[in-house]
Amino acid sequence: MLKGSQHNTLDEPWFGQVHWLINLYHAALKASAIMARKMNEPALATRYESIVASGSKAMVDVLWNEEFGYFIHKPGPGDKEKHGSTNGCHIDQVLGDSWLWNVGIDGILPKDKIRQTLESLWKYNFTPDVGAFREKVPEGRWYAAAGDAGLVMSSFPYGKIEPKSGKKSYAGYLNECMTGFEWQVSAHMIWEGMVEKGLAIGKAINDRYQPELRNPYNEIECSDHYSRAMASYGAYLAMCGYQYDGPEGKLAFAPRMQQDDFRAAFTTAEGWGSFSQQFANHQQRASLDLRYGKLALREFKLALVQGAKANNTTVTIDGQKVAVTSSKHQDSVTLRFIDELTLQEGQRLDVTFS
Repeated sequence: MLKGSQHNTLDEPWFGQVHWLINLYHAALKASAIMARKMNEPALATRYESIVASGSKAMVDVLWNEEFGYFIHKPGPGDKEKHGSTNGCHIDQVLGDSWLWNVGIDGILPKDKIRQTLESLWKYNFTPDVGAFREKVPEGRWYAAAGDAGLVMSSFPYGKIEPKSGKKSYAGYLNECMTGFEWQVSAHMIWEGMVEKGLAIGKAINDRYQPELRNPYNEIECSDHYSRAMASYGAYLAMCGYQYDGPEGKLAFAPRMQQDDFRAAFTTAEGWGSFSQQFANHQQRASLDLRYGKLALREFKLALVQGAKANNTTVTIDGQKVAVTSSKHQDSVTLRFIDELTLQEGQRLDVTFS
């Protein structure tokens, strides 16, 4: 567990046991362990993994509040170490696990705690009218105004422990709606199967930035064109169910909606193109249309649409059959190519399950 002064992007270090920084630290270690094994440094990987194993358990033991249904922040002991979200329901409390989804790595915290945390964020932090909320807590910047829906940074459903020290008031970072934080939660909800709620948060942001209201190309946080708003791409990846590992040559899609007629752009290490999927009469078809560069593949994984049959699998490149083995795992099929293939610009890979 982290302790002491913990630097972050909210302009002032937080102290004590900080849920979102600890979870992000654990996620970084888990990713680093995977990279260490790829670089043939098993001792380093084992060290990182052991910290994650003990640290994530400690985070649950120390910071999970069963009555509240979310993780809390326990500030430091000093008089100037009290600011932060304290006992509030903070928007980034499971940020690390959210990031792991985006890079195709298994999560850290127990699934039931993650789900309950996201449900609590929806219950306590989402409001159809930010103006009504801000009438009671006016401190902070008005990135969302009366009539706007949004996901507030931190709520205090069980009474507020005033998070003041250092700065005169830290409320500005708790009462606001900043889209980079909102998009992170939206993406996490979609990944975890809470698609409607995740999309509702995305729609609230989209509605706030309609051209007649604000600049749709500038989701303002601390300044114009703030990069954190690019967390919206995580929601896009989640809707595609996209996972990619370049060195391993693995690509996967699991669309979260419109599975019977889905199409989206994708990027890889050396190319980009279009993925599409159709489903009709118990037959599922999927295609990779490479528009630029090249794509090396050893493995291609697809989620099965409900009702799809996967007794027979056909794979072709530009109409020519490709040798593969396939394995079915509940709601997905993994295709492994007998020989590593490389799609070139302009080529099309087609898969049919019947």
